[in-house]
Amino acid sequence: MSFNVGLNIVEVDGKATPSIQAAPTSVTGFIIKSARGIPGKVRRVTNWSQFIEYFGEYVSNANGAYSVRGFFDNGGQTAHVTRVVNVEGAGNTPAMVSTNDGPWNLTDGDTLTFSIDGGGAIVVTFFDGPAIATGLVGPFDLSIDNTISFIVNGVAADDYTFVVSDSASIDLAGVTVDEVAAVINREFAGIRAFNDGGNIGIRTDRGDSDASLSISGSAATVLGLDAVAPASGNVANIDNILPDELVTILNTAFLGSDVSVAQVENTITITHDIGGSAHSIQVTPGGVESILDLQVRSGTDADGSTSAIAAHVSLQASGANALGVTAAYRGEADRGAWGNDLEIALVENEDDNSRFDLMVKHDDTVVETWASLSMDAADTKFVKDVINDEFSGSKYIMVDATGGTQPDETRSNGNITYEKLGGGDDGSFASRSDEVNAYTAAVDLFDLVEIQLLCCPEAHEGALVSAALTHCKAKGDRMFAGHTPPNMGASSIRSAYSSNFQGDKVYGALYFPWIQINDPIGKRKWIPPVGHILGVYARTERERGIWKAPAGSAAKVNGALDVQFHINDIDHTNLVKKASVNAVRFIPGKGIIVDSSRTLSTNTLWLYVNVRLLFNFVKSSLVSGLRWVVQEPHNESLWNKVKYNSVTPFLMGLWRRGAFGPGSPDEVFTVKVDAENNPPANIQQGIFTTEIYFYPSRPAETVVIVVGQQEGAGSASEG
Repeated sequence: MSFNVGLNIVEVDGKATPSIQAAPTSVTGFIIKSARGIPGKVRRVTNWSQFIEYFGEYVSNANGAYSVRGFFDNGGQTAHVTRVVNVEGAGNTPAMVSTNDGPWNLTDGDTLTFSIDGGGAIVVTFFDGPAIATGLVGPFDLSIDNTISFIVNGVAADDYTFVVSDSASIDLAGVTVDEVAAVINREFAGIRAFNDGGNIGIRTDRGDSDASLSISGSAATVLGLDAVAPASGNVANIDNILPDELVTILNTAFLGSDVSVAQVENTITITHDIGGSAHSIQVTPGGVESILDLQVRSGTDADGSTSAIAAHVSLQASGANALGVTAAYRGEADRGAWGNDLEIALVENEDDNSRFDLMVKHDDTVVETWASLSMDAADTKFVKDVINDEFSGSKYIMVDATGGTQPDETRSNGNITYEKLGGGDDGSFASRSDEVNAYTAAVDLFDLVEIQLLCCPEAHEGALVSAALTHCKAKGDRMFAGHTPPNMGASSIRSAYSSNFQGDKVYGALYFPWIQINDPIGKRKWIPPVGHILGVYARTERERGIWKAPAGSAAKVNGALDVQFHINDIDHTNLVKKASVNAVRFIPGKGIIVDSSRTLSTNTLWLYVNVRLLFNFVKSSLVSGLRWVVQEPHNESLWNKVKYNSVTPFLMGLWRRGAFGPGSPDEVFTVKVDAENNPPANIQQGIFTTEIYFYPSRPAETVVIVVGQQEGAGSASEG
């Protein structure tokens, strides 16, 4: 670095160490059933209006919207939501055979043998062979018609004219087959002429399906050779059969059969045209099925499920489809019956009749207007690019433009009319277990999403709860809040339900009973309490800190009108201490509150929800806040920076705010990073260890008030 004469100033990092910032808390993941939403996607929502934009309004046969609204009404601020819907249903599935990735190395004469619906064998043979032409029996009179030429594998050769010296008899009127063959072999490369049982035969040296031979000239007619000789092989290179070649070969073999052959990237699928278990594709052993790793899947019969479908309508241009419109959200089809309430109008643009305007109605209200659109794919306002844009496109529809003709206006008697979308369907699952399996599979969608809480107000079944608890434990930075089944009383919960999930250290809690709320599309409705309760979590954390148990008099459940079961203090004690289930109760003078805060853990170290939340918070904060340590020189200076400049100030801040139990800082937390837990062997392996222990604050769960009598002050008087 060079300096100027005079005063210079240089900014450096100095000895400062990055401080540890508090990790996010109470961000909640919801797995729900909803009116709309792109399946398999997790959306971040921070208010009720945003939820409606992505997932729609209330649905009478689902709890999702009610729970998310309860979350926000009780203090929740950020949720990550995913919609579960059946996208695989709808009746029979066909039998199918699939290959591994091509190309494939086979040998000339290799075979595959199939049978369709138990019928006769369909044998597919793979072979390579030259282009072959067979002519007449000699001798030949070439005295007049004596010129011949070849195009071999697409390459033209010079014409050749037979001369008398080509015949041993010095007479072109009687040239033998062997003499013709000798001349052709001498004059032309890439082909071989031969005596084929008295006939003249010619073949290409190249033996594959791309081999070709064209023959012309007056001598060719005399020799009886066709103008074009077909290749005798069906593959270009038997050692390297390409997927598109295999498609052609199989299509030829299955001609007239009820199967279809398709290429998907480098694999081939053979699919029966008719679904159901009664129709099959069999592969007979003995061929090269192992080289292609043929996988056979049987057809299945309808299971009663239906796939969710996005509503759709086609706008026409002079009677032909020109613009397909599908219910969607920014370029992705949005399945469900909600789309049947969409309507589309199209009119010419007032300023330019080569362009058009598109209006979208939802529930009889115009929600979007797209002006000056074009059917020209090269135009900056190409309708497909504008409407389907993933960032600025339509929140209600997507389009597919066919050709470049502008669609007809939607008018009647000069008035603008709207075309209604139709065919939208919410779909259904064949059974409750299939539906629960879909909710369970959705848990994995949150693997890379930063949440601290997770719930599914749609399901209480063991498969879902176990999967969610396992997920939370594996991640180590979140916990699951579940609910007990509807109509299950407190006395039955432990034996019939919660004991299945109790364990030494469990990253989750259960809540009882269901609560009653006002239903905006009905009267009143019973729903699981978890959405409302996780809002209480967020409110408690914001008002008191993550270390405060989300229960007690301040943990009022806003929006709850009643609880499904009212229990007394004895039942509550048994529920909490034996079943590890928390209760939502009506307390006179306080309203409906969350009255307990136990996890499903049986280990006394991890009994309380706030302890689990505090540890998750501290771990997440440390992981993020100590990221700067990676690749730093491992020495005592680093130990001191981590201990005194980063971790201790962070823990001191928590202590001052009441996060730890009673005692001085030295008594309630310890930070150890020294030579003892960082010996030379670990340093050589690049391992840096810091140990942090703290005494978490625990709730006053059982309050004992001692009341007794004492003697009053004595008095005596004389009179």
